[in-house]
Amino acid sequence: MKRRVKDSISTSAKPRAAFAGRLFDAAAGLLGLCPVQSYEGEAAMKLEAHVRTPRIAKSGWTIEDGVLSLFPLLARLAAEGIDPVDGAGLFHGTLAAACVDWIGRAARETGITTVALSGGCFLNAILSSEIERGCIAAGLSPLLPRQMPPNDGGLSLGQAWIAALKLLEPQGQEGTA
Repeated sequence: MKRRVKDSISTSAKPRAAFAGRLFDAAAGLLGLCPVQSYEGEAAMKLEAHVRTPRIAKSGWTIEDGVLSLFPLLARLAAEGIDPVDGAGLFHGTLAAACVDWIGRAARETGITTVALSGGCFLNAILSSEIERGCIAAGLSPLLPRQMPPNDGGLSLGQAWIAALKLLEPQGQEGTA
């Protein structure tokens, strides 16, 4: 498996993933912490449990046309001989720094200063605190769920709230809400 991932990283036909969870799966697999998951989130939890100190990999990510890529980090994790504890810290620190960079760029382009942080990866206490701290240092106001879970359940509640607000808006000229 490690060889297939290394080959994929080195080719120009890189797969696109929309979910941060797959990054955790890849990193945990490359570090030998969870080659095969028995349940959803297992790899992410094992990876988080191995972090002692988050560290940032120099040149560990790229952002091109608004798309964040962590292939440089994954390539480094695929190298032989990386200690799982060091790799877990490198993964968490680099992912957090990359996200803060990505968020910061979008904020500068749009002028937005408040950012809502949500999704299953924010169940990870290390990632949540590192991204929150980085956003604050960048002059942004991060919002993290406190009374609802940040994963799909909380996202669904937010979507339902927006739908309810749309239904309560006055009808437009076309007679639609």
